[in-house]
This record gives sequence, structure tokens and C-alpha cells, in this order.
Amino acid sequence: MMGPALDLGLNLLVFVALLAIAACIFSVPSSKDENASKTSSHRKRLADFGEEQESPLEQGQRCFGTVQRYSERNGIGFIACAPCRAVYGRDVQLFQEDWEALELTVGSAVSFFLCVEERFPCPKGRPWAADVQRVR
Repeated sequence: MMGPALDLGLNLLVFVALLAIAACIFSVPSSKDENASKTSSHRKRLADFGEEQESPLEQGQRCFGTVQRYSERNGIGFIACAPCRAVYGRDVQLFQEDWEALELTVGSAVSFFLCVEERFPCPKGRPWAADVQRVR
């Protein structure tokens, strides 16, 4: 049989253990920490991209790629571009007005200026194609 002091001590120990477990499970990093890690991750990819070829965005050069896919329902497509994927980790978004104006199809070769400013539905930092031109 346990005494009241021992019973209270065990209850307190269990309570503190549960509190510690809850703190670990429900701890959420602050958005400042998350943004800092995203920025450092992006800088690391830029550094890994190499000195021999800078990021297309930083050079302001024209990029080249191939229309990878397009959704008629969403009005959004994607351009495969190896240098852009190396820096941003994703394909470049293509908008409906360029798809329709240039009468593009999946597999079309295109050139474009890379943009990462916010433009609906692209959040800031996500690559999208501006001044898209068909390459013959």
C-alpha cells in the first residue's frame, strides 16, 4: 500500500512527463524560423548551382525550356527548365494567356524570362514565365 506522499509524487511525475510529451508534439516553429530556413535553403541551392552559370534570375537572361504539361481545367501549365529546377526545385509555371496566345502544345520549345514576384496564383518566390516566346 502506498502512502499519500508517494501517490502524489507519482501523479506529479506522470503529469510532468505528459506535459513534456505534449510540448514536443505540439511545438510549432515560428514563421520567422521557417522563412529563415527557406531563405538559407534557397541560397544554398544558388551556391550549389555553381560559379560557371549563375541563376537566370540574377543574370536577367532568357531561359529555355519545354512545355511539360498543361491543365485546361485550371488554366495553368508548367515548363521544364533544368537550370530553373536546379535553383528553385520545381518547374516554371506557365499561364493560360501565353498558352492560348502562342497556341502552345505539350512538348513545345519556348523561351521566357524567369520571374519570382508574386502573381496570382503564384506566391512570391515560386518561378513563373514572363514574355514567353515559341522557339522554332
